[in-house]
Amino acid sequence: MKTPKLHGIKYNILAGIITLFVIIGCQHEHPPMSEYQVVGYVPIDSVKYGKLFISGNSLFVLYDTTYNNYWTKMKEYDLSNPLEPILLNTDDLDPINHYYYITYQDSFIFFHDSYDYLQIFNLHTLQSVNIDIDYYINSLVYKNNHVFISSYSGLRIWDITNLTNYTEVFNDSIHRWNGCISYIDTILFETYDHYGENEFKFWNIKNPDQPQMITQGNFSYDFFRTDITDQFIIGFSYELIYRFTYDFSDSLVLDEIDYIDYYQEEPKVSDSLIYLTTYDQLCVIAIDDFDEKWIIDVIRDNYYYYSFLSCEIYDNKIYVIVRDKGIYIYERREP
Repeated sequence: MKTPKLHGIKYNILAGIITLFVIIGCQHEHPPMSEYQVVGYVPIDSVKYGKLFISGNSLFVLYDTTYNNYWTKMKEYDLSNPLEPILLNTDDLDPINHYYYITYQDSFIFFHDSYDYLQIFNLHTLQSVNIDIDYYINSLVYKNNHVFISSYSGLRIWDITNLTNYTEVFNDSIHRWNGCISYIDTILFETYDHYGENEFKFWNIKNPDQPQMITQGNFSYDFFRTDITDQFIIGFSYELIYRFTYDFSDSLVLDEIDYIDYYQEEPKVSDSLIYLTTYDQLCVIAIDDFDEKWIIDVIRDNYYYYSFLSCEIYDNKIYVIVRDKGIYIYERREP
């Protein structure tokens, strides 16, 4: 499917027709779902809320055993043997409000509380830094000691080499609403709403202190997250996934749209697969063919309900934390 160039050309009607067709008209035949099997298990008693993070060859679990709005405990596991994680550390945390969670990369987790502050939490030291700000953050990514922030007050780039301090090295001062940013190598991709006009930009961030805009254009979609690979751009809106091809020119080509039940956590994207958790399923989707997918149902005891809380990917293994259970490890095994 070819999409017209995005400079000044709106194609919302076409996108709406495609979306309606996907939601109402498409019924896919999927391959057998028994190919993903449980290959390991790590019990964590009474976990009610929790999230997994991987940094290096360590798996971190931030969790709570009550139904409050905070993470208060941490476990760290060594993944030298991915099928048998070894517990390294257990700690209590100063309560962290998981509703403020934005994203994580490398060793850092980022939290944002409205207009008040950005919290940067180090997984390895368990130390956090609060940076006072007076603007709203839409999204951010971290790369090589630099934080790239899509905000109401512009695309801002911080050098955080010397925390607890930081240096802002760039701000283009263009208002962004619902901004999403992602990167691959030295290319930063962003989408945002600028006073009612949806736009996209590609940036060269080889020198993050002096980014150079490659191209920009109008865009007809509104995402809450994007991911970029060496072939595709994946856009996520609630219940819909979009795949585009790109060439850093003034056009993007919409390849495919798929409908997925509401998912509760940020998606994980590799070069070949997309991983989504719903409340009772894990969905694995081929990135180049949305018709190819595998559904893993939640672990159940009798009639009790346990939900998937979070997932992470390491060495082609899927780690999923399940309420009141612990961590299940899945791997694709051919029948």
